[in-house]
Amino acid sequence: MISDSGKRRRFAYAISISREFWLDINCNVCGRQWREILHRTKNDKSPVIIANKLISDFMFYYVMLISEKAKNTFEEEGITGYELEKAVVKSADNLTEEEEIYCKEEGYKLKNFIVNPPDYYKIFVPNIGAEPHEKLGLKLVGKCDSYGYEDYMFNEQFTNTITPVIIKKESINFDYDIFRVRGAGLGMYCTEKVKIIYEKHKLTGLNFEEVELL
Repeated sequence: MISDSGKRRRFAYAISISREFWLDINCNVCGRQWREILHRTKNDKSPVIIANKLISDFMFYYVMLISEKAKNTFEEEGITGYELEKAVVKSADNLTEEEEIYCKEEGYKLKNFIVNPPDYYKIFVPNIGAEPHEKLGLKLVGKCDSYGYEDYMFNEQFTNTITPVIIKKESINFDYDIFRVRGAGLGMYCTEKVKIIYEKHKLTGLNFEEVELL
């Protein structure tokens, strides 16, 4: 599942209007220190505004945002493997003074942003639903269960994410229609059922690429 920015005209996209962007993590279990983007964390209330009026049902902004229509469709069709949290999407005519100052500093012109935007939801995919095939040569060299952090070696280099992925066919957990692949970071993968439902309901904002199974 990858973002579709639009073919003839660009779809709308979200932009952060918060100065607080990073979450510093100091793990007292493994001793690692790293930074996570706040928008990727649950219970985050960092606001965004939406540029461009061509609204789509799926919008990528550090995490995937989905529309009320997509939310209702997934629920009605029984899609599994994801969690939702309402995103803080602000109207361009209802910003705080600090948010307006930030937009000016960043060079954003408020006339390019949407007034009275529709509701969007952050989609989180917590489940590792498949394993990469050994053919990739991806090796797990360290992990911390406290934060789910994993380190890998790929082509003699350290990495915590890799694409494209070759999936071990027998490892797929079909309890999940949407899932992640171990070693592929936050990338979202799905069964053909999701693609069929997406097309059936004429949803917008996504592209699908077939993944190699071995």
